[in-house]
Amino acid sequence: MDLSVEYRFSAAHSVKIKGEPEPLHGHDFRIRITLSGKPDEDGFIIDFLELEKIVQKLVIDELDHKNLNEIFKQPTVENIGIWIFRRLKEPLKGKNHHLKEVRVYETKESWISVRGEDL
Repeated sequence: MDLSVEYRFSAAHSVKIKGEPEPLHGHDFRIRITLSGKPDEDGFIIDFLELEKIVQKLVIDELDHKNLNEIFKQPTVENIGIWIFRRLKEPLKGKNHHLKEVRVYETKESWISVRGEDL
């Protein structure tokens, strides 16, 4: 069984394309965190409030309203997704669930998906 929750953050970045930096610009990023697991004795894969606290502390607080170039050498949506997956993998490992996928939307029409086997 999979459980997914979406979160949002706003940030600016300038990626280099063929060595040339594009102009600094911002996005309203959306991320989808998906856990895979089985409900525990209380009927939960994970409590939504517990998940929110973890994602807020480890991801949103670190990225929201930031210049991503100060955090990432090359702040592509791919690198952001890998960073998020790696930060959340261990904190979201439970006895009955694990982090399955992180999806990062740069726009409504474009996103990447990162799974453990991708790393």
